[in-house]
Amino acid sequence: MGFLGKAALAVWLECLPAAEEDFNRWYLEEHMAERVGLPGFLRGRRHEAFRGAPRYFAFYETEGVEVLQTPEYNERLDNPTPWTRRVMPNVRNFTRGVYRRLDSPEAAGPHEDARTLVTLRLDPAPGREAALRIAYREAVLPRMVQVPGFLSAALYELDAGATGGTPEERRIIGSQTMAPPFACIAEAQDAAIVDHQAWRALFTPGGPACGDFLRDVIEGVYRFRHGLTRPGA
Repeated sequence: MGFLGKAALAVWLECLPAAEEDFNRWYLEEHMAERVGLPGFLRGRRHEAFRGAPRYFAFYETEGVEVLQTPEYNERLDNPTPWTRRVMPNVRNFTRGVYRRLDSPEAAGPHEDARTLVTLRLDPAPGREAALRIAYREAVLPRMVQVPGFLSAALYELDAGATGGTPEERRIIGSQTMAPPFACIAEAQDAAIVDHQAWRALFTPGGPACGDFLRDVIEGVYRFRHGLTRPGA
């Protein structure tokens, strides 16, 4: 499938069980279309955890980070719909980051639709950000797309300026956590592929994806629920 645009909004989150039905309807019937309809948004995808936490992952690809700072986008954040105001207080473990896409190799050959996204939340060791970028560009991402069933992989770096701020929509969220400085997103045909020996070898102690440039890496495996692509994107 491959990645679109030069930036993305990545959101990991979950919801209180009593409000989950309303939360899922809100995403499907209102929220994703509202976001993808804004200028500069190219595609939105929403996934549910096969392995890892939080339970849900939403991924919006955009033309650039400036899209997440436009008057149109900020107007939506500052003026949540009534349905958004009802849903957001029930959200927990909300992690939101605006990211620039650095590198994104694709597997050779024809591509099927990606039914799974693997997310790696990467926390570099102090002063080791450059080493992380080099390792993922030169060693990790190329090996990821050689694993059978993986279609593409991308490294994203947080844009703190675009991520910051406390608009009304985020003020009413039940609980929030800090966005990771880097995120690696890999597209796969099926969630079970993450158990392939070649994929797991990347994350063994001393493996290329877990070098001394990292303090922590959190893996989440998410199955596709629904998505929306802007016409012509």
